[in-house]
Amino acid sequence: MSKWFTVSSARRPLLALLIYAFGTGLSGALMPGPLLFVTVQDAAHGGFWAGPLLMIGHGALELAVIIAVALGLASALRSRYVFAALGLVGGAMLVWMGWGMLAPFDASQLTFLGSGAAATKTAQWGIASAGGEVARGVVTSISNPYWTLWWATLGMALIARAKQHGAAGLGTLFVGHISSDVAWYSLVAVGIAYGRAFLTATSYRWLVGACGVFLIALAAYFIYSAVHELVRPRPRQEQDA
Repeated sequence: MSKWFTVSSARRPLLALLIYAFGTGLSGALMPGPLLFVTVQDAAHGGFWAGPLLMIGHGALELAVIIAVALGLASALRSRYVFAALGLVGGAMLVWMGWGMLAPFDASQLTFLGSGAAATKTAQWGIASAGGEVARGVVTSISNPYWTLWWATLGMALIARAKQHGAAGLGTLFVGHISSDVAWYSLVAVGIAYGRAFLTATSYRWLVGACGVFLIALAAYFIYSAVHELVRPRPRQEQDA
């Protein structure tokens, strides 16, 4: 029986990388940000599957980043102009999304109210907008410039470590990292979609309204950071480059 629980010496580095990628990914996922606020809103309207669908879009984008960095495009992620562009465009998108969260809504569309009509309506909504949820996962992620900054710093260190083990290492990194995102945001989606015991239409209104305010505040900070990045004096090494 013990052979089933024995990890060969060749696989131990990959197992360590998997655990490390999951842990670092979870530390980022637990921090409140745009993706969390969007998950809260969409899970109430689209049910539990809104969370995993958002993660498909988020994961596809992160896979593209891992491949891009592994192919040598890391310098683009560290560019002040890329950071500033994402801050300005992403900030504008987050303002639009946050304003939408502050708009009036139809309480009959909330899954956690538990009525048969609401469940049918939201099930139809979820099926019809599955592709839209995946797209929102991409848009919400890329609109956060600090997501790019994370991959340009800690993410690059992880990729460099993973590249030592070839394609298997990069695949292990992706699986470990995205697993932490899926685990956390699915848990959030479950809590929102099936939170009949503690969520009412009124409490949901306040919750999503608060998310909308935070999203707009984040957008303002991102835009400010982007403008500051553009107007600050360039370091001498950048001027000579």
